[in-house]
Amino acid sequence: MWVFPLAFLSSEEVLSIGLSKLVNDKRILHMANPKGYITPSHILYTNVIFVFCRVSNKSLQNLSIYLQKYGDFSS
Repeated sequence: MWVFPLAFLSSEEVLSIGLSKLVNDKRILHMANPKGYITPSHILYTNVIFVFCRVSNKSLQNLSIYLQKYGDFSS
């Protein structure tokens, strides 16, 4: 009974770490933030993912590649 929620949480943790790594490696450009404020790179909530990044071809292409690979491994 508890297997599904634990599997879901661990897969979401992998997704979150991967998104953070893309930002840290500058493969996704971090969204500009007001001076003195920290903006998140992403927020995960149940079945919704919010990714905050600058709109650029490079960022969107890298994000798309990562999500495709994540989807391939998780299915």
